[in-house]
Amino acid sequence: MKCTLMPGIESISGSMKGKNGKKLTFKTYNRLQADGTYKKETRVYLQPKTQRSTPLSENEIAARNRFSEAATYFKNLSEEQRMAFHKPWESANYCYKGKKYATLRGYIIARFYANDLAN
Repeated sequence: MKCTLMPGIESISGSMKGKNGKKLTFKTYNRLQADGTYKKETRVYLQPKTQRSTPLSENEIAARNRFSEAATYFKNLSEEQRMAFHKPWESANYCYKGKKYATLRGYIIARFYANDLAN
């Protein structure tokens, strides 16, 4: 099936996920013609949903559980407790142990991982 580009679109590349879990991938190529010139050609690939081929390891399960605990910890914080974390985050220029965190949630989760929750 030959695909032609829509008016105003020179090329398209990338992918998007459909509702059924399948992925559409768009690629634009410069195809050499018989007369020696190049012509843009866009192809669309329908890819099945990727499935994991190996079972989860114990370390992966432990990491997922730890992240779940951290997310639950953050979710259960009161507004006053969050503000107690906000002041040191702001005074440290939004950094913790050399890494800058764009959100208070990320900062609190990093401190949870480091077992540094004392305010």
